[in-house]
Amino acid sequence: MRLNKLIILKNNTLVREVPFKDGLNLIINKRTSGKDSGNSVGKSTLSRVLDYLFMSSGHDIYHDAEFGKDIPEIVSLINDNVLK
Repeated sequence: MRLNKLIILKNNTLVREVPFKDGLNLIINKRTSGKDSGNSVGKSTLSRVLDYLFMSSGHDIYHDAEFGKDIPEIVSLINDNVLK
C-alpha cells in the first residue's frame, strides 16, 4: 500500500493538501521570517490522523495522552465543521 496524498477539507473548502513521496517522509515545520517556533503548526495532529487512517480508534486525534486531556481546538474543529 502507498499513500500518495492526504487532502483535508473543512466544509468543502481545502484546508491542507499533503503530498507523500516514495521512501521516508518527515513531518517538519518550514521556518518563515519572524517565526522561529515549530509549535502548534499541526505536526502531531497530522501524524494522529495518519494513525487513524491505519485503523486506530481516532481518540488520540483530539486527546493529548501526555497531559491526559482533550485538545480544545481539535474538539471544536471536529464538532463545529464537516470534515472530509
